[in-house]
Amino acid sequence: MTPEQAYSEEDTQRILRAYKEWLPRVLEGDRFPNIEFFEAPKYADFDYEVYYDGEFDHFIEVKKRNCVLGRYKSTKVPIRKHGTAQHFKEAYDINTYFVCGYDDCVGVLKLWEEPDEDTTMVARYDRGNDTDLYGMYKVTRFRKI
Repeated sequence: MTPEQAYSEEDTQRILRAYKEWLPRVLEGDRFPNIEFFEAPKYADFDYEVYYDGEFDHFIEVKKRNCVLGRYKSTKVPIRKHGTAQHFKEAYDINTYFVCGYDDCVGVLKLWEEPDEDTTMVARYDRGNDTDLYGMYKVTRFRKI
């Protein structure tokens, strides 16, 4: 798989649309805010800042997996992304969610919560055999939207 195949702006926009449509259903009360996404700084360990009616609310990391949600027992997330999410939660009470598009749904995970397992594995097969550290999250922890 080439880097171009691994990333698709169309997939990202589809995932963001599903997340944006789902958010008002989980907010407290009868709140239907204007929801906006703003890209994070280039090297941040999250992809977007999420705003409700012009007020910052939380961060999201958006990914696409080319399988159905239940294909594997766990989904890998670079451990540094969890570490960043945990820092923002503990230091500033800011939530960071992992929003992952699967072939059959979009799943949402609380990225600040501890992974079920830590492991070392190949980072990206399209970039060679270099390894990275990952947190493995059981797919049963994802909220299907």
